[in-house]
Amino acid sequence: MLNNTIEINTNTSEMQILDENWFDVNEKSIDEPILIPRTFELNEADMIHDENSDSDSEFDDFESEYDENFDNDTESDIRVEQNKPKNRGNGCSKHSTWGLLGKSIKVACNGQHKCPALEECNPICKSVSEDNKNSRYICSECYELEGGHFHVKPGKGKLSTTCTEQKYHDHDIKKNLEIVARWIFYVKDNKNEEYQKKVLGIFLPSYFHFLNENYHVDNFHENPLQSNELNDTSSNHLLIPILLKLPTLFMVRTLTRLNKIPIYPNEKELEEKDFEKIGKIAGDKLWQSYKHLKENQTYLRSPTCITEYIDAFPKFLKIFFEKMLLQLESKKIFRSNRKNKSQNKPLKQSNPQEINKTISFLLSVLIGYAFPYFDLWLPVVLSSLCRRPKLISSLHALLTKCFIIGHTNRHERRLEKTRMQSIDPTKRLRSGNDIFNLAVIDNIDFKEASFGFGNIYDVTRETSHATLRMVFQSTLPILVNEIPEPIKELNVNTQLFGMTQGMNIMQSKIDYAFEKLLDFQKSTDENISYNKDLDVDTIEKEILTRCDFGCLIPPSNVVILTPTGSPNDDNEIFHATQMYKEEFSLNDDEYLDICADEAIFRRLIKSRTRWEKIRPILGQWHTSREMLGVLLTIFSSYGIFHLAAAIGVRFLDKLQAVVDNRSTRRVLELIWVAVGIAIHIYAKKKNISIENISTEPTDNNNVCVKAWYFYYKYFAMWKSHLIGIRIGNYELQQDSLTAFAPLFPAAGKNNYTTSVAHFLSILKKYPNLEKKLKHCASINLTRKGHYLAYDEALEVHGVGYVKQNIIGNVINQENLNLQIKATQEEKERIDILLNEFLDPYNYNRKDRKIDNRIDPLWKLVENLVEIFETCNYTEHELFKNNPPSQLTQEGLEKLSNAYNEGLKRIKEVYCQEVIKTERINTKGRRHLEVVKTDIRSINKSIVPSQKRKVPENDESTSRSIPINDDSQHSNDKNPASRRKRTITTKEEKEILKSLLLNEATPTDEEINDILTNLPSTWDIQRVRRYYLNNKKKLNYFKNKFIEINFSNLI
Repeated sequence: MLNNTIEINTNTSEMQILDENWFDVNEKSIDEPILIPRTFELNEADMIHDENSDSDSEFDDFESEYDENFDNDTESDIRVEQNKPKNRGNGCSKHSTWGLLGKSIKVACNGQHKCPALEECNPICKSVSEDNKNSRYICSECYELEGGHFHVKPGKGKLSTTCTEQKYHDHDIKKNLEIVARWIFYVKDNKNEEYQKKVLGIFLPSYFHFLNENYHVDNFHENPLQSNELNDTSSNHLLIPILLKLPTLFMVRTLTRLNKIPIYPNEKELEEKDFEKIGKIAGDKLWQSYKHLKENQTYLRSPTCITEYIDAFPKFLKIFFEKMLLQLESKKIFRSNRKNKSQNKPLKQSNPQEINKTISFLLSVLIGYAFPYFDLWLPVVLSSLCRRPKLISSLHALLTKCFIIGHTNRHERRLEKTRMQSIDPTKRLRSGNDIFNLAVIDNIDFKEASFGFGNIYDVTRETSHATLRMVFQSTLPILVNEIPEPIKELNVNTQLFGMTQGMNIMQSKIDYAFEKLLDFQKSTDENISYNKDLDVDTIEKEILTRCDFGCLIPPSNVVILTPTGSPNDDNEIFHATQMYKEEFSLNDDEYLDICADEAIFRRLIKSRTRWEKIRPILGQWHTSREMLGVLLTIFSSYGIFHLAAAIGVRFLDKLQAVVDNRSTRRVLELIWVAVGIAIHIYAKKKNISIENISTEPTDNNNVCVKAWYFYYKYFAMWKSHLIGIRIGNYELQQDSLTAFAPLFPAAGKNNYTTSVAHFLSILKKYPNLEKKLKHCASINLTRKGHYLAYDEALEVHGVGYVKQNIIGNVINQENLNLQIKATQEEKERIDILLNEFLDPYNYNRKDRKIDNRIDPLWKLVENLVEIFETCNYTEHELFKNNPPSQLTQEGLEKLSNAYNEGLKRIKEVYCQEVIKTERINTKGRRHLEVVKTDIRSINKSIVPSQKRKVPENDESTSRSIPINDDSQHSNDKNPASRRKRTITTKEEKEILKSLLLNEATPTDEEINDILTNLPSTWDIQRVRRYYLNNKKKLNYFKNKFIEINFSNLI
């Protein structure tokens, strides 16, 4: 039954008709027949055989690169170039053109004389009668390689033999079967499952036909799975076609070549496993080449040229990279020259010296990775080059030559400008009913790095200013777009300033922290002992344990927006607010919450007259800095600079000007801790409560302790304000600022007095704003539990961020605005690379290690305890040189009244500037309620002179500069006085008056005559100087008098 079903009768006409679609298997599409004619469309230029070309395969002439093909869609035939012989006439009519699956090909007549490589094999190969102009020619060399043979004349007297007689084609069938087998393996490894199923559907029937005779056809039909699969195939696949004549090896190999199937041994593509083995072998060999590298260490560390440097590396690495790069170079040049040739441009040539630069870099990387301490020449020199900023352009050019950098610096500038122009920062903004947009603006300025070339006399360095605009977008657990928002009416009786209950509670927590850490103990003889192991950090940590943290929300989304012009213009500030309105898509009923420092805050208050929906927020960081200046001003006459000098501060003028915020804060914190400890010790010894110190009767014994109790209390307000910022506690910030507000007018800070009055009234007027700020009173950008003020985050991580990452011409305003707008996008683009290759920046870092100055701190505590217990404090070592002028009962009265007077004045400003119930009167707003002492008048007397320390073991110094103890001692007693200003007395002026009456410059004889009547301190030079100075003044007043009289006459 098997034979009756499967056996094919070759004599029947039905079976003898072969379907050509059986041969058309397309390698690229499973929906089309295999080997359709269009798969053979190749560029004839790619089929040229170059005998001099380097190739891994001898059949590369048939291959082409798909991305280098010209458009040959109009061609219908294969074109294979050949080294055509010089034929005469119209060619040979006997050996016609052959059609290989419909493609016209031609082979030299000599190859068709006896060899059956090309012959009738229907339907694969047919003779084409008409001569096609687009025929493909196969060169003689490739014809022989693919299985064809040329006729060779036997010579005179010899018999002619054919390739068939010489049995050259005896193994063609086996070779064809081998090609088919390799193709099946190729399909298995490189094609998808659908294509593999289709191939099996075609080949399995033939496979089953040739199984051994024990296979029964009944089993074949009874298996439902097989029958279903066979039914799914097309009707053409149910019949097993048989070729009446087998194709030759030349035909099969040519078709396989044209389909670009790499099935030959010398064309086998390396798989991943092969490369894995090659990598292991190369790694082992490189590790074993240490001895070779050691022998060539001299050339690897200090070569005379790059060729000598490369030759010192292991030869197998050098050959590997050289051949690989040369192969790539030849491909690139071939592609480039083909285009240049079509455009009649000069052809490029390979430059091995340029390739050596890249090879040296690659070899250095490999050897440096394997043996990092080998000190190779190239990496060592590059390390030195990186430390020379003025040679950065050379480093850029070097990396460009080695193809580490993609393009030149000039092209990068063009690309950067294109990127910056296409950046839209508003795309980074989030939207939603729970998003709180807090706008922050500040000034950012730049200065030219140098003067104009060769001109420093009449040209100044230009500067540029811009208004940096940022937004902090916080996701709140409440809805933020409540419309309309409730508004509270403000009046004269609204409590906005002065001590609050929250500040009193915070003051009690601070007092308790001091008492707990001091841990007072009384002995049997009534002596008090206390803990001395505490400093600023210890007390701060204890206070923080008693405070509530806020800002329990996710980190804010920070966006740097397009900047505007200079912030010194009210119009530019208003323009910035309008840009925010457009970017946030605010309607007429929504408010813009915007934070800025005090200078811009005042301009925002003015802008409210043009758009009343602006709600300015006073920057906490700048306010905190100004609060330190207020404390220095108020206590300048009560010895604060004496205490600062006692803990080691030398530059008191910088301290008074608050040049550095962190340093000033640290100094005042040390003084506060010392004063707090001393006051608590004093209260414990007196057995009184610390709150009762200010209510005690005033006498000479307690003036000092009462004055410094006010410092302890006022500084606690500042400390509470800073703690509120750092822990994100809005109530603590508001209570401390409310309590501290009267001190601004007391210290003569008019601008901050007005700004604080406006700010606190805004918070009171808009309860929804307070509700939002309670959830995000500060910004968390750096680390957990350490928050920043809005303006501090802008200053440190906005202005600083931009200045660190901006490049190019920052003086040009247009370029500056473009750079600022794109800074964030460009930085993040670079951060992706840096975070992938370098360790990511860890924001959870520890606090900076700061000198706690514990020894000077406790020395100051001991001095203060002594001063608080004595009635004659001016005799104490701390104040002996220059006693504070206001440490008296009169000065104490001014200090105690300063807070209440400041409270009255800030309420007046509130009524005049905010609610406008009174007429504005600015007279006396800068009046100080206390006496201010300028540090320049006391600096030299309270800061000890610092002598140069001579090293003890420095023999050369001791020999060259001998030290005399007696002379040094005498110099300490009688220090060299500074040059004093000489003042001319009335008697001397009368003597010199005669010189001034003369119009001509006095001669030396006239001066000598005058000197006889003057004291010995006068000389010729001093007389001349006096004459010149006073003559100018005399002429000025004379001319002025003439003008006045002339005007009266008119």
